[in-house]
Amino acid sequence: MILLTSYALLVSLGIMSPGPGFIHMVTQAITGTKWRIFKVVSGLAIANLFISTIGVIGGASLLLEPRTTTAVTLIGCAYLLFVAYKLFLTSAKPFHQSTVQASFASSFMIQVSNIKAILFITSAVTISINRPLPFELAMLIPMVTCGISFIWYGLVGFTFQVPMVSRFLNTHIWLINKVASVVILYLVIQLLLNIKIVF
Repeated sequence: MILLTSYALLVSLGIMSPGPGFIHMVTQAITGTKWRIFKVVSGLAIANLFISTIGVIGGASLLLEPRTTTAVTLIGCAYLLFVAYKLFLTSAKPFHQSTVQASFASSFMIQVSNIKAILFITSAVTISINRPLPFELAMLIPMVTCGISFIWYGLVGFTFQVPMVSRFLNTHIWLINKVASVVILYLVIQLLLNIKIVF
C-alpha cells in the first residue's frame, strides 16, 4: 500500500505538470462538447496506461537506450511541430472548422510522442518497483496511472466547460490557439536542445 501511495504521489506530479497533452486538453475543452472532452481525456489516460505498462514490464531500460530515446524524441518532436502548426493555422478561423481533430487517437498520439512524459512515467515506475512484486500489485501501477490521468484531465476539461469560463475564453480562442502553438513550439525546442542525438 505504501508503494502504491508513493508511486501515485510521484506520478501525479508529472501528470499535473503542463505539457502538450495539457495544452491539447485545454484548447479542445474551451469549445468542445462533453463527448469530445471525454474522448480527449480517454486518449491521454490510455496513453499514460500504455506508457506505465511498458515501464512495469521492463521497457524503461529499452527507452533509456540512447538510440531509442533519440528516435522517440525526433518522431515526437515532428508530431508536436505538426500539432503546433495546425493550431496556429486554426487561430485565423472559427474553431469549429478546425482541422485539428479532438479525438482519442490524436490525444493518444500527442501523449505517446511526448518523450518527457514517457521518461518521467517509466522512471517513476522503475523507482517505485525496486524489488520483485506480486503480479497483482505490478498490474495496479498502470491502473493507478490511468486513474490519476483520467481524474486530472477530466477536471481540467470540465473546468473549462463552466459557462462563464467557456464564454470568456471562447471570445479569445484565436489568441489561445496562437499561445498554445507557441508554447508547444517552445517545448519542442527545449526537447531538441536537451537531447544527445545518437545514431
